[in-house]
Amino acid sequence: MKSLSIFSNKKDPEQASYELIIKAKNTLDFEPDLSLLYCTLKYHGKYQQMLDALAEEFGNIPQIGASVDGMIYPHDMRTDGAALVLCNDPDAKISVQGAKENRATKSAKKLAEQIECKNGVIILHFPLVHVPSESKSSEFFEKGLYYSNKCKGVDLKLQKEYAGMLADYCDMET
Repeated sequence: MKSLSIFSNKKDPEQASYELIIKAKNTLDFEPDLSLLYCTLKYHGKYQQMLDALAEEFGNIPQIGASVDGMIYPHDMRTDGAALVLCNDPDAKISVQGAKENRATKSAKKLAEQIECKNGVIILHFPLVHVPSESKSSEFFEKGLYYSNKCKGVDLKLQKEYAGMLADYCDMET
């Protein structure tokens, strides 16, 4: 598999998309057959606009992406911006599937029923939690902090119970 990873931190999502495209054009030495776009909350609500710009440039290839807290590179870490990973694997069968159930575990089970792999590897790109707004982000962070603080100074069994409660919360908030 060949891949190229590039990053932009432009303030405007349109400018960020353009910068990603220019950087890709200047360094790409293969025809991509998969596009992965990872954005921080800086571009919240503008992901589709960015995906549309990338699709216009790279054609009708599968696009997958997610919101992330940051990106780690060999000599750098970025916590604000967008990363684009373009891939090519002539032997891979790439398919983008979706399932929208009312809980993450139900969605995962529905996706698992759609997958068949006799030879090779399946990469399941599945966000645990969908955070639709800044207020939900704060609520999610506070819930994680709450359970983290509850775990301090308690035995392992109780820590596992708190982890289960947080996992249940995450499952309900997809």
